Amino acid sequence: MIGVLIICGVVLITHLRFRRDLDRGLAAAVFFLVLLPVEVRLETPGALPELTAHRALLLLSAWHVLTRRGRGESENAGRLPLLTLLLLVGVARFFSTMHATALVPSIKDLLSFVLEILLFYWVMGSGLRSRAAVAGVVRAAVYAAGIVAGIATLEKYAGVNYALRLAPDLPDWPNSITATFRHRILFGYCMAMAFPLALALLLLAEPGRQRRLAWFVVALLPAACYFGNSRGPWAGLALAGLVMAVAAGPLIRKRLVFLGVLGALLLATRPGVWETIHSRWEATKTTDTQKGRSASYRLELWRVAFRQLTKSADRFVVGFGGGSLETMDLGSEFELGGSAGALGYTSWDSEYAADFMKFGALGLSLEALLYGSLLLLCWRSWRGADPPDRPLLAAGTATVLVFLWAMTNVAIFNPQLTYLFWTVVAVMARAAIWARAEADPPGAPMLATEELYPEIEVVETGVSLPRPWS
Repeated sequence: MIGVLIICGVVLITHLRFRRDLDRGLAAAVFFLVLLPVEVRLETPGALPELTAHRALLLLSAWHVLTRRGRGESENAGRLPLLTLLLLVGVARFFSTMHATALVPSIKDLLSFVLEILLFYWVMGSGLRSRAAVAGVVRAAVYAAGIVAGIATLEKYAGVNYALRLAPDLPDWPNSITATFRHRILFGYCMAMAFPLALALLLLAEPGRQRRLAWFVVALLPAACYFGNSRGPWAGLALAGLVMAVAAGPLIRKRLVFLGVLGALLLATRPGVWETIHSRWEATKTTDTQKGRSASYRLELWRVAFRQLTKSADRFVVGFGGGSLETMDLGSEFELGGSAGALGYTSWDSEYAADFMKFGALGLSLEALLYGSLLLLCWRSWRGADPPDRPLLAAGTATVLVFLWAMTNVAIFNPQLTYLFWTVVAVMARAAIWARAEADPPGAPMLATEELYPEIEVVETGVSLPRPWS
C-alpha cells in the first residue's frame, strides 16, 4: 500500500511541475528517477511487467513532452544524435528475443530497453530546450544523489536503512551500506557518477545558502562512495576526478586540490580509513582471498560466454536472449568452482559479458559502436563548447566514463544508474546540437542569450558571448 501512495504522490508532484513549465517537470522527473528505489512499485497480475514509480514517471514525462511538441514548446533544431544507433541495438535485441531460450523474461527485458533507455533518451533529448533546462536536470540529479548519500550516512552511523521503511522489498544486506539501491557496489557507483556533476554545479551555485549546500553535497558524495566498500566505485571516483582536473578548467582544479587537502587530513586523523582502502587494493593482487578471486571471476565470465555461444552459429550471432541468464544453470562451467562461497558462479558481474551472452556478437558489436560513438560525441561537445560551458560538459564526460567502467565489473540492475546515465547522455547530445548550430554562419540561434536573458535585445554582430549555465 505504501508503494501505491508514493507512486501517486511523486506522479502528482511531477505532473504539477510539468503544468507550470516543461523544464521544471523534467527536473522533477529526473530527481525522483535517481532517488527512488525500484522496489517502489505496484505488483501486476500474471506475466505483465510491474508498474514501478520509475515507469509511471517516464510515461508521464513522455506524455507531457509529446503534447508540448504538438504546441511547438519543445521543438529543437537538429537531429538527436545516437538515436539511430539505439534503434539498431533495439532491433538486435528483438532478434535475440525471437530466438530466446526464455521467451517471457526476454520480452520483459526488451520492453525495459524500449521504455527505460530508448524512450527515456528521446524524452530527455527532445525535452531539453535550453542551457537553463540542462542545468536544472543536472542539479536535480545531483541533489537526488545527495539525499541518497545522506540516507547512506545515517545507515552507516545509526545502523538503520530508512529507505527500507518506504520500500520494504528493498534487499537488506548485512554489514553493507546500500541506501536506496539493491547492492552496495551500485550505490557506490551512483556516488562516483554524481561527483563530477556536483563539482560542475559549484560554479553555478549562487553565493550564500545555495553554494554552501553545493559544497556539502560535493564533500558528502566521496564519503558515501567510501561507505560502499568496493574497489570499482573508488576507481570510478578517481577516474572522474582525473577527468575533471584535466578538462574542467582551473577553478575546478583549485576545488579538487582543496578536497584533496581535506581528504589528506581525514586520512591523517582516521588511519583506519587508509588501512581499509589499502587492504582492499592489496587483496586485488592475490588469488587466495575472495576479493582477489573476484577479478579472475569477471574474466571467467567472458570465457564461459564464449564457450556457450560457440556451440551454435545462431547463438553466437544473436545470443540466448535477454532475461535468459536467470534461467540457466552454469555453475559447472566455471573453473573457479560452483560454490558461491569460493566465488564460483554467483552472478554475471560484468554487464558487457552478460550482454555478449544474451545478445550475441551482433548485439555486443552494436553496443560497442554505440558507446564508441558516445565517447566521440562527448569529445566533440566539450571541444566545441565555449569556456564557460566546458566544466559541465567535462563533468558529463566523466560521468559517462564512470558508467562505462562500471559495466566492466558489475551487473547494472538498478535503473537509477541507467536513468542518471542517459540523462547525462541527453545533455551531451543536446550540447553537440547547439555547438553545431552556433558554428553555422550568422543566423544561427543564440540560445543561451535569448533564453536565459529574454529581457536583453539580441543583435547579431558575429561576436561570441559567454554562455553561463544558470
